[in-house]
This record gives sequence, structure tokens and C-alpha cells, in this order.
Amino acid sequence: MLTRRDFIKFMSLVGGVVLNPFQRLGSRLGIDLDVRDEEVEGELYSGFVLLPEGAPIPPFVQCASAPILGQVDDGLDPDALAIRGETIWFDDLTELISHAPFITYVPNSLPSYMKFIQGNLIRFTQSGKIFAVGIDYGSVHGNQPLISVSARPIFPHPYPIWPINLPLRSIGLSSREQEEMVLVTAEKVDFTPTPGVMLPTERGSLLHWIKQDILYTLVVEHDQKREASEEIVKYLVETSLHR
Repeated sequence: MLTRRDFIKFMSLVGGVVLNPFQRLGSRLGIDLDVRDEEVEGELYSGFVLLPEGAPIPPFVQCASAPILGQVDDGLDPDALAIRGETIWFDDLTELISHAPFITYVPNSLPSYMKFIQGNLIRFTQSGKIFAVGIDYGSVHGNQPLISVSARPIFPHPYPIWPINLPLRSIGLSSREQEEMVLVTAEKVDFTPTPGVMLPTERGSLLHWIKQDILYTLVVEHDQKREASEEIVKYLVETSLHR
């Protein structure tokens, strides 16, 4: 299972998938991102482009800068230093929201055993421009995120979505081989604030939707049932201190 910090690193990689050289990024993600002279695949849907497995990024996808997180060599060229990023962590939800000049979503009702754990803000170090805001909720008895909401004002347009491989057991199917995998494509859903897409994870669901040019992502992993994700979405409210 991805930790919150792993997910932040992954977001940074995918966020700049069109900006960085395809071969270099592909090697970092372990996939082939070469663009070939062939018919473009994919379906446009509500700000997303839904791609088949292994499909290259369509040439019409607009690039998006992504911050480089972690240690950066100061000897890099100015362009590379300009996209150096940093993650700022918040233990107070109101303080985090006050730093986001755009709408974020928070659930106004949670299971009784859950609480706000921590929030984070990813930004470009030099410019201070915000790349993403994330909010984590988890058990009152632990610090493992079980529900996470993120908002990203910087992302590829349209946002590429590929099918994912999951163990059969994670989607409720029995398997003699514990590691037997199945390919799962994104499902179009309309119970999100705007029409979005939904993918299962090993412990729950991941949902994306786009509103007012902000990409929102909700990860629900306290319960694998679809109804659990729908319930959390139902209680999401728009929050901003900059209205």
C-alpha cells in the first residue's frame, strides 16, 4: 500500500508527465511512454482522457510543470532549479486551508473512529506557486491515512488515466494464486461533485473529478465497499478562506 509520502512523490511524477522527456520519466515509472506515429487512442471525458493499457500519451495533452521533490543539486541549470519543490506539513486544518487560494473539499461527517491526521502543501520553492494541497484522515488510534483528499491546480490537460493492475483478491474475486492480477479500467461516475472517474485500490477506491480547473482526488481506504466511497463523497463540502 502506498504511504502518503509515496503518493506525494507519485503525484509529482505524474503531474509533470508531459513536461519531462518521455523516456526518462518512463524509466522512473517503469512504463513505456514513447509517443509513436500512429493513430491516437483514448476517450475524452469530463476533462480526462481515458487510455487503454500501454497507450502513449496523446500529443494533444498539454504539459504541466511538476516540482522536483527531495534533494536537488544546486549546480543544476536555472530551469531545473526553478521547478525545485518542497512539501510543507500542517497539523491544523484551518491553517492549511488558509494557505490554499482555491477551493478544497473536506468531509463534514466521518465515521466515529476517524479524525483529521495531517495536511500538506506542495509548492515550487522559488516562486511559491502551489502545486497541490492534501488532507489526510485516519483512525483515532493510528496515523495511517484512510481517507485522503487532494486538490491540484497544476495538472496535464486533459488528465490521462490508464487502467491499473490489481490482485484479484483486492476486488473481491478469489484467486488460487495470491498474486494473480486483473486489469481494471476507470469507471465513469456521476456521484462526485462533477462527473468523474473511479478506480479501485487494494483497500478501497480512488476518485478523480475536475471543477473550475482544479483536479480533485479522493482516496477512500477505510472500507472496500463502493457505498463507503459514495458516503464520503456525499459529505464533502467546499472550503476556502479566500472567497
